[in-house]
Amino acid sequence: MSPLETLNQVTDSMSSQGPRQLVKGFGKKLRALRLERSITLKDLAKALGYRTHSHLSAIESGAKVPTVELVVRVSRFFNVSTDILLNDDAPLNTIFPTAQSR
Repeated sequence: MSPLETLNQVTDSMSSQGPRQLVKGFGKKLRALRLERSITLKDLAKALGYRTHSHLSAIESGAKVPTVELVVRVSRFFNVSTDILLNDDAPLNTIFPTAQSR
């Protein structure tokens, strides 16, 4: 098992309610970052190595949970820490002062 698979497995087991509870705010933050920088979902998907934007759209809406690998890619692309992306306790306006909840 690769280190990334191990980390995903540990993350999944950390919450009795599953991984959705651990990253419930990630989709909102991803959308806020994307809109703040005027990047389309299609362009972001291409930049992150996806052929279509449907997976990212599902993550933004909360229908899917991001993998650890995606969180790291988003962190690098937007130059923000993974801690900020995964910290559900901080409101969007304190993390991204110019982004608004949309």
